[in-house]
Amino acid sequence: MPDTPRHSAVDAFRGVTIALMIIVNNQGDWSHVYRAFRHAAWHGWLGADIVFPFFLFILGVSISLSFTARSARGDSRWASARKIVSRSAVLVGLGLAINFLPDFSLASVRIPGVLQRIGVCYLFVALIFLRFGAGARWAISLALLAGYGLILHCLAPGAPGDAALSPAGNVCLAVDRFLLAGHTYAHAAVPGFDPEGIVSTLGALASALAGTLAGDLLVKTGSGESTRRRATGALFIAGGIAVAAGAVLSYWIPINKNLWTPSYAVFMAGMSSVFLAALNWIMEEKKLTAWATPFLALGMNAIVAYVLSSALGKILALVKLVPRDGGYIALKTALYETLFASWLKPHAASLTYSLAYLLFWTAAIYVLYRKRIFIKI
Repeated sequence: MPDTPRHSAVDAFRGVTIALMIIVNNQGDWSHVYRAFRHAAWHGWLGADIVFPFFLFILGVSISLSFTARSARGDSRWASARKIVSRSAVLVGLGLAINFLPDFSLASVRIPGVLQRIGVCYLFVALIFLRFGAGARWAISLALLAGYGLILHCLAPGAPGDAALSPAGNVCLAVDRFLLAGHTYAHAAVPGFDPEGIVSTLGALASALAGTLAGDLLVKTGSGESTRRRATGALFIAGGIAVAAGAVLSYWIPINKNLWTPSYAVFMAGMSSVFLAALNWIMEEKKLTAWATPFLALGMNAIVAYVLSSALGKILALVKLVPRDGGYIALKTALYETLFASWLKPHAASLTYSLAYLLFWTAAIYVLYRKRIFIKI
């Protein structure tokens, strides 16, 4: 059982985010993907670019709720710190294990990844939360964003200005090529770059720290209707301000998910806050929760859903066992062509495959939810 007081809006937020992750990561045909489920090639943002910052934001919210509850129970900081380190190690280890699938190649395995970044952000942000109050975390977040912006502009190996943020001229690429040579994302915008690389993690840390500040608002929310309304209003206002600030900041440093630029971190934190406020209003104030049951199930076993769906998705896409024309095709190809592409147009078939895959995992995770089994990784 979870050891943190449940906030249905937080669990639903996490579940919606995991559902979007599964859809975005498991399209049937990568040549035919609707814009709503694609990443921007470089500057700007599309639908898929909201998913990861949303998850890091709600990770920060959960850190605030969880460790505030543990402190109230009398847990020592040392005990909490040990749990933070061990959980972070597990997350990073799971991410590496997925990257090793299916052939376990030490020579070419990708070292960064989504779970690795989640683990690193959890480690630093949770430890910061244990040590610092809200005011200090505001200052740390602003310092991270300002410092990272300076790093992007001033330490780039290419020319100053726009070239410093170009695919081939940014400092993130230079560091990844130097420290992770041969172990980066195979489909990145530029060979040697990784969207979950080392330097851009600075921007991701700010996203998770913003979540802790939102979580502080929920922690202060009592059982009274007026206090819940104030928290919801504060989240809406803060989110709107952050969205506007990110948009203005983008005139100097573009919104860019690959680099996790300061404008991207601020803009997406604002969108996350507005979305959390909307869910808080719907579920905590209006008590409209029946619609969210599938998302609550996913949200309360989020990492399990992500790990298992990612592992199976990779196996289906890479393991070739189905015979065809004297050779073999991947299991995913056989399923996609037989069940979806045979009767739907390409874009619709691609999306329908991903929705079916999501439905499969939602049903599987719902079994755990009904049995009140919550696996905390």
